[in-house]
Amino acid sequence: MMAALRLPLAHGATAASCCAGTGVASWHDGDQVKSDDRCRAGTKTAMTMARPANPRAVVVLALSCLPWLALLAWMSWLARLTSTSKRELARWGLYEKMAHGLIRDDLLSIGIGTRSYVLADMKFIDVLGLADATVARNPVARPNSKRRMAHDRRPPRGYLHERGVNLRIRAPATSRGRALGYGAYAVRAGPSLWMSFDSPDHAWVARRFSRRGLTHRAQWLAGLVERSAPAVHADFDVYHEDGLLLYTDGECGDGKLAPVFFLHVYPVNEDDLPANRRRYDNLDFRFGQRRVEDELVPSRVGCAAVVGLPNYQVARIRTGQTSGGRPLWMREFEVLERRGDSTDGIP
Repeated sequence: MMAALRLPLAHGATAASCCAGTGVASWHDGDQVKSDDRCRAGTKTAMTMARPANPRAVVVLALSCLPWLALLAWMSWLARLTSTSKRELARWGLYEKMAHGLIRDDLLSIGIGTRSYVLADMKFIDVLGLADATVARNPVARPNSKRRMAHDRRPPRGYLHERGVNLRIRAPATSRGRALGYGAYAVRAGPSLWMSFDSPDHAWVARRFSRRGLTHRAQWLAGLVERSAPAVHADFDVYHEDGLLLYTDGECGDGKLAPVFFLHVYPVNEDDLPANRRRYDNLDFRFGQRRVEDELVPSRVGCAAVVGLPNYQVARIRTGQTSGGRPLWMREFEVLERRGDSTDGIP
């Protein structure tokens, strides 16, 4: 089939004729169509270039397209935002299955957004100041040109302690190991459901949650290193158990810790990932972001970082370090996770 496209050009009735079957294009004047025959035959044709089209018409055409391009860009951004919001709600929504009585008036956390929506019985302080008058009126030292609207206010020094904040709630988890990857403490919140959180007051945590299957991350890590062999033995030893990854290194030199760690998580069911990320979840991180306090790590381990895996069933993991786009080391291993409550047999 031959598809012909005729475009009016300045100073002449010059048109373009394209043959879809051969991919050959030719320019010709007036109503002459001899090149059409050559196009059908698949032969080469000479191209005679005419003067360019009226530049004003080109500008008008381009300007007329701008509103449509802006609309498409806005729709694309809105689709990504909606997808992210749905995934975040699904992630934090596990807390709606929490056992009754775990949340009481004595718990005060920081945060806003999805977590305060699904944990309606917990009290929160908005550290960004959108819903807290004291934080909203705390001065900001940066000039307006470097500020980010609604995201750069912070509480005054000592304000959170004065208000009685005693924990920072983290995302819910379907296993204890995952929960301890998200926060320093894990408490059983229901069947195959754990609440994770951080707190500066260990004594208060021990009293408050002693009957709720409380686990401290330090307790878990000490047992993990004793009872398990590394899933990966490379520049770093990587342990895996119950949805928690532990990266350890005996040297702890800045040169080894500085490069980015890449972590690609491949699910058993690809439908657990967003439509635009159907091969693996990208959980890349820097060691300092996930580092565990040295006093909580067994002495023979050195320094350590932890990562909690997502709440879907994982098939395999690829991890390593990269610098300047070049991998420094890389390993891949399969993950064997059992379904259901993963706490049986784990101290």
